Amino acid sequence: MKNSSIRSIIFGICMILYTISCKTAPPPITESPPAEQTSTTPANAAPQPVDDATRQALAAAKEKADKLRTLILDFGGPAYYPGECETAESHYNQAQALNPASAADYKKAVEQYTALANEYTTLSEKVLPRYVEARKEALQSARDKAAASAGDALAKQVAQADETVNEGLKLVEAQDYYGAADAFDDAQNRYGFIETEAACQGIRSEIETYKLNTYDPDTFAAAEQAMRTALAAYNEEDIPAAQHAAAEALPQYQTVAATGWEALAAERRRRANAERTKALNIKAHIAMKDDYGAADAVYSQGEEAFTMKDFKQAIERFTPAETMFTAVYKTTAEKRQIADSAIQVADKKITDTRERAKNAQTKLAGGKR
Repeated sequence: MKNSSIRSIIFGICMILYTISCKTAPPPITESPPAEQTSTTPANAAPQPVDDATRQALAAAKEKADKLRTLILDFGGPAYYPGECETAESHYNQAQALNPASAADYKKAVEQYTALANEYTTLSEKVLPRYVEARKEALQSARDKAAASAGDALAKQVAQADETVNEGLKLVEAQDYYGAADAFDDAQNRYGFIETEAACQGIRSEIETYKLNTYDPDTFAAAEQAMRTALAAYNEEDIPAAQHAAAEALPQYQTVAATGWEALAAERRRRANAERTKALNIKAHIAMKDDYGAADAVYSQGEEAFTMKDFKQAIERFTPAETMFTAVYKTTAEKRQIADSAIQVADKKITDTRERAKNAQTKLAGGKR
């Protein structure tokens, strides 16, 4: 009985131990079939790693879009097609706002930048031809102005600028638009320089013809130095420097001419007025009414031009007026001299007649005696 109780106690302890061991032991491992692949990643699943190829694809798509965007902006796209450029810029900002982290994000970003590049490509195919046509029109206008003022003396320079334009057009055909833009800029500067150079030469010729530099020699010397600098730069193919120096020379020549024309007009006015006064003093307006009137009409035109500060026109009126007044004065003086001589002859005759009469009377008086 006692042994039976002990066995019962031992059996109970064993059952307790077995129960405890069953609760803590891992469940048996059984193989299960692989789960089916789905297109949706669970929300709590870790993001797939981004490989180098994916990163490079995004960088390439972004670089292409950026280059095309810069091309459109550099060649005046917003001015030619403002609405389409604004829409593309909105899409560009959306793409820029992306901050991809997972492979799926990168794929979405690549797709967005690729679509943006395609949009910019289509837009560039419209913008670039417009740019080229606009540049051609501007260059033709610049050439017309340069050629009109250049004459034969600067024909070689015009031909050089024309060749630069042709080089630019060849670069357009090769789709080197930045190279073409540089060539067009060079040609534009050349035409501009030729026009400015021709203007300087024209004013300089007037200055030398009328010796206007004598009224402002210092400014004339500065203009001459600037023009020498311009020509030296042009010969060295530094066209922007040549244009800059010529642009400095032109207003200096203009200042010399303006100062000289005013001073010369005032001088010619004084001379014409002096001859006019001489003619009036000799009564030419009476003796030669028509000739004096013609001279005075030209003089009045000079006065009107002088008042309006059209000094060149004033000179062109005072100069012949002076000559006309001088001629009127001389002719009047000659006529007066002839008249005075005739009067003197007449007076002498009268005096002689009186003297003879007196002598005759004296003789008659003596005979009566």
